[in-house]
Amino acid sequence: MVIRSIFIFTALRAGFLVLDEKELQTKLLRISIHEDNHPIENEEWIVFLQRTIMEVMNGELTSLMQCNLANIIVSPLRNRNASPKVLQYVANIFSLPFVIRNSMENSVEQMQKVYLDVKLIPNLVYGSKLLTKKRTTNSSHDSTPTSRSTPMSYAIDTTRSTSDLNGDDLQALEHIYGLICYLVHSDDQFLYQFCDALMILNVYVLIHKLLSLNKKKIKIVNDIIAILTQVLRRTPENYELVNRVILCASLTTDEYLNFINLLRSSNSLLRERVCRFLMFLAKHDRNTFEVIWNEKTKETLEALVYDSMENVRNAAELCLEEINS
Repeated sequence: MVIRSIFIFTALRAGFLVLDEKELQTKLLRISIHEDNHPIENEEWIVFLQRTIMEVMNGELTSLMQCNLANIIVSPLRNRNASPKVLQYVANIFSLPFVIRNSMENSVEQMQKVYLDVKLIPNLVYGSKLLTKKRTTNSSHDSTPTSRSTPMSYAIDTTRSTSDLNGDDLQALEHIYGLICYLVHSDDQFLYQFCDALMILNVYVLIHKLLSLNKKKIKIVNDIIAILTQVLRRTPENYELVNRVILCASLTTDEYLNFINLLRSSNSLLRERVCRFLMFLAKHDRNTFEVIWNEKTKETLEALVYDSMENVRNAAELCLEEINS
């Protein structure tokens, strides 16, 4: 009850929620995540997870088809003492059935039901939050605002700078958001859980920062752009969540995302996905789109109509059609 009250207080003070308390309590119950501060034997967990990976690769899927066993594998995602390597292996295990050739279709469907029941998506988001959290001596600092004078329009920034993330951190985040991206495109129920997690766990600033990794870990950026596009495409009523990610200002910066850099990326898939994201943003949240739209962005997007990659050209043309409609 105390944890739920803290979540409500933090979210309301940050200006992120326009829900009545009953609806908010319903969302909290759907997520129901409790942080574990107990010490964890990371090396022992790595051995256990590696063994489980081998079992799954050999077609033994029992650990992913029963909630009680899957919950054990999920648990490190809630432990602030879990190493990045442990988190990476957890994401790997839950990803494997979708790439193993001999996975039966009915087995995958059963596993997806288990993934929903154990709240895999919210746990993955929470794991990424703990992984990137600033280390403080005051455990309550991350859950409550630092000052009553904090502007309502600002997000509480409890995440480390992306420059402070090491190779293991980035590798874990890549696997976590790669799995989230796959799941939210496979079933809308996963997408609903992601939207709930984004709001209740207040990770707007985190997602915003991860979108700046296009020069360090471009796959993370590709996957997050695809996730946000799916939010707009399948649940346009949640456009405000995307707004909070794109326009969020932390206590230390008021910079918006640099879409010009993303559109000019050397990665053709990212150029294409950003075009599609902007198309759905213009369609479902014109106000936010107008904030980030300027003459330079327009010129950059128009230049992509002549891109060397056909998929990018097509995406740019569709985006401009929507903008000009």
